[in-house]
Parts: sequence; C-alpha cells; structure tokens
Amino acid sequence: MWEKWFFMAAGGAATVLLGGPVGRIVAEDGGSATITDIVDETAAILERSGHPVRPEAMSLVTTMLTAAGSPFTTSLYRDFVAGRGTEVETVLGDLLTIATRHQARSPLLRAAAVRLRVHATTNA
Repeated sequence: MWEKWFFMAAGGAATVLLGGPVGRIVAEDGGSATITDIVDETAAILERSGHPVRPEAMSLVTTMLTAAGSPFTTSLYRDFVAGRGTEVETVLGDLLTIATRHQARSPLLRAAAVRLRVHATTNA
C-alpha cells in the first residue's frame, strides 16, 4: 500500500505541478530531472517515516514517470484539468503531514499540493 501511495503521490505531483503528460514533461529541458527530484523527495519522506521504497518499486516508478513520449497522466491531473475536485488531501496532504512529522523536506510536493488547493478554492 505504501508503494502504491508512493506512485500516486509522485506521479500526481509531477503531472499537476509540471502541467502535462509524462512524455510532454520529459521533452522539456530539465523535465526528467525535475520528475526524478519529485520521485526522490517522495521516497525520502516514506523512508524517514519507516516505510522505505523497495529498489524495484523505485526503478519502476522512475521509469514510468520519465518515459519519453509517454501519454501517461494521473487521476489528480485529469481531475485538475477537467475542473473537478481532486484527492489532494488524501494523496498529497497526508503525505505532507508525515513529512512535517519526520522533518523531511518536501518543497516540490508542497508546491503541487498548493496548486491543487488553490484550484479547489477557485473552482468551489
């Protein structure tokens, strides 16, 4: 379950914060590196909370979220783009609470959560 959350949070933060499908993001200079930073930040939070991501899961998520030409997006992104409510608090908010509790840095995840929260209040 922790690894599923890892994938949902990292993927959701990346696609929402960076504004598009994976392939479009990685086509930009710095896109792949920024996604990798989001993946690493998410994994670090889980590790500090006592739930380290297995190397196999880390590799799979990184590969999926940095695949050139990939049309992959997340439900957080699709709901955001469609103007619907999102699961920001469940996917990112709770993770950020854990980050704070364990003093883990989370600037990219926090930025994605803020973007989604602004969206929620603007479209309410």
